Amino acid sequence: KQWYNAEYGKQWYQRRVRGTVHQLTSNVMSICGQLLVYEETVGTLLKGVQHQGTRQLPRSNIHRQMATYINGILKALEKNLESKSKVYDNKCLSALFLMNNYNYIRNNLKESEILNLLQENQHDSVDLDLRYIDWIHKEMEVYRLWYQPILDAMSDANTPTVFRESDKLKDSQKDAIKSKF
Repeated sequence: KQWYNAEYGKQWYQRRVRGTVHQLTSNVMSICGQLLVYEETVGTLLKGVQHQGTRQLPRSNIHRQMATYINGILKALEKNLESKSKVYDNKCLSALFLMNNYNYIRNNLKESEILNLLQENQHDSVDLDLRYIDWIHKEMEVYRLWYQPILDAMSDANTPTVFRESDKLKDSQKDAIKSKF
């Protein structure tokens, strides 16, 4: 049992260090897409009406119920991702993790009909696509700020800024770069 816990712990740590899209994000987006396939049935269940052959909700109510439900799922996912990002010791990896997940969600919403469904029913009266773009740019800024000292050192006037694969650094250039770090 101790070996299993140690190995499981290593796998979890290795997974979280990469900053990639979390499995939960992938699963949630897949399920949301599948909910749209059974929109009428799911919408009826969400409304709390027993599905009988003669009694069906108007299509607009089903859309509204589905949009409300999926909006709640996305908000819960966003909160979960925020809490998972705090596990990282490195703010750069945390930003990368959030940026990757938000981008995955945004692309998934655009590829499916979910974005249209949510925007037609105007949840939060905020353009969902723009909200994710803003969050992605915010995390990009955190990521960029983390590497700014390195970028500044590399763009110094004494250091050549354009290198080709065939270019070799002179010993004085190597020493100048080493001295900066």
